[in-house]
Parts: sequence; structure tokens; C-alpha cells
Amino acid sequence: MTTPEDPFHETLSLPTLQQLDKGLLSRKETTAFKAELKAAGKPYKPYFERVGPGFTNLCIELKKDFDREVLPGFTAVLGKLTDDRFGQAYCDVRVYPQSRPFDAWVAPGAWEGETLDVVVSMVMAVPDDDMLDSLTQMNLLGLFEESPWQPEVKKLGKKGRLNQKLNINTLIRTLEACSFHDFNPGTCGGVTLEVVMEACAGKDFDRLADLARGPQIQALRRVGKSPFKGKLEAITPDNAGRQVPILIAQVAEVLGVQGLDPRKLRSEDHLHALMGYDRSLTQSLIVSITNHFGILSVSGGPRMVTVGNAVEFAQEFSGRDED
Repeated sequence: MTTPEDPFHETLSLPTLQQLDKGLLSRKETTAFKAELKAAGKPYKPYFERVGPGFTNLCIELKKDFDREVLPGFTAVLGKLTDDRFGQAYCDVRVYPQSRPFDAWVAPGAWEGETLDVVVSMVMAVPDDDMLDSLTQMNLLGLFEESPWQPEVKKLGKKGRLNQKLNINTLIRTLEACSFHDFNPGTCGGVTLEVVMEACAGKDFDRLADLARGPQIQALRRVGKSPFKGKLEAITPDNAGRQVPILIAQVAEVLGVQGLDPRKLRSEDHLHALMGYDRSLTQSLIVSITNHFGILSVSGGPRMVTVGNAVEFAQEFSGRDED
């Protein structure tokens, strides 16, 4: 579905919207830009409420990859490229439909046919008496260029070639492996990648890094006043939708994530979010689910990202012994 160009796209500042989504504007700037959005007939909603489960889960999955593949290398050379002024950084990932980035995209398929702009931000904690100047930004961006010209980046050798781990091709490979509730890579019209350098006050670093992870759904999925009394049955293609959430909750319990209520788990819930954004726990959960069906490893095909993906996996692989 191709959508017309947003008439407000030319007057409202997209970089300012992106900074607002990341929580990087000052209180005064936030108030002013929200007023501007409201006057334009586009009252602001927080990013993950605005874009729906498809983009939300895509951002979580991309960030999970970049936190593993890119962030350690970035923080390892951050001090060298900033004269040890900065040492902490986190990764923030946001996806915007190119033609209408100010709109809400919660309706299923609302973004289909759109070119998706993927914005990867490396956000650094900056002391109160310092700032992220343009020269430092330029040097840091050189880490992600195919042929960096900056002498400081060239001196780093292989450590300065982070573009090999974060580029349009690695991004597309990840997108092609993701297919879940309200996101199918085959229905988007294209993808772009932008890497930006951002700064935050040191006192705000932990709070903003936590915000960048994604929605905190774990607490919302815990058992309430009415305890769950059901038991895990043999999983079949017919009952997988009911039994896989029980399996997930039981495995999570063993891994130390206690109290998930199978009745509250939703198809669109990202497994990483359910496991408190702990990468090791998430991987252990996925391995345990596949092993439950006698599958030691999976090569190719879509990733197991959401509860819905786990149900689909169970429907495909359950009952094989009987066959």
C-alpha cells in the first residue's frame, strides 16, 4: 500500500521528532515541539505506542543484534576517539516509514509498501562541562564508513571498521530473517540505514538506555490475584496456541524469570522483552523451546522472535515422533 507524501513532512523537523522519541530533548524543547505537533494536528504519542507491535519488535530485534555485534566494538574505541572524554554509550534503534513518519502506524499493514528508514543512534554519556562537538561526531561516524578518511579512524585498523558489522547489507539480512505479527519484510518497499551520534547527560544515561530497550512488558505479563493452575500437555499443531505460552512460562521460571502468566502472553510479545531484555536468558529460552521438540539447531527460515513465532514453530515440529 503506497501512501501519499505527508504535507507536514516539509514543515515539522524529523530530526527533532527522532530526538523526542529517544528522550534526548530538554524539557523546554520537548514542550515546544509537542505544541508544534499538536498545532499541526498530530499530537505526540511515545514512539512504541505510535508505531505498533510490528515496528516495535523489529526495533527490539535489531537492537539485540547491534548490542552484541556493534556496541562492544564502539565502546572499545570510544575513549581513543574522544581523548577519553567519553566512555559510556548505548545503542538506540528506531524505524520510520519514509513518507509519513509523523503518523501513527498501529493498524495492521498500515506501513505496507513503505520504504523503511532505520535510524541507529550511538548515544554517549557526556559530562556536564563538555559537549559532543561536530569534529568528534565526524570521527565517530568514520567508524561506520566503508572508506573512512579520518586519520584517527585509520590508525585503529580493524578495530575501526565497524561498517563491516553495521551496513545496509547486514541490516537487510536481519530484516529478511524477521517475520512476525504485523511485520513481513516482503511487503516493505525498501530500506535505508542512517547511523547518528547523540549525547545525553551522564545523570540520564541509565534511564535513557533502559528506555531504548523497548516496552517493559514483563511486569504486565505476570500472574495476578488469580494463579494459573493449568498444566503443560503434549503439544500438537491444534493446541499449540494454548500450550506454547505454558511452555514459555515454565522455561522462564526455570531460568529465573518467575511468575509469567501463560494466559496473559500475547502473540506479538517479543521473547527478549519477556525475559527482561537479557540476551543470555532469551537465547536459553529459544534453545529450550526448540529442544522441547527434539530440534537441536535450526538453519535458515525466520527467527523465533515472538510468542507467535514460537507457536508457529511448535505447529510445524510437534508430533514428528508420531509421524
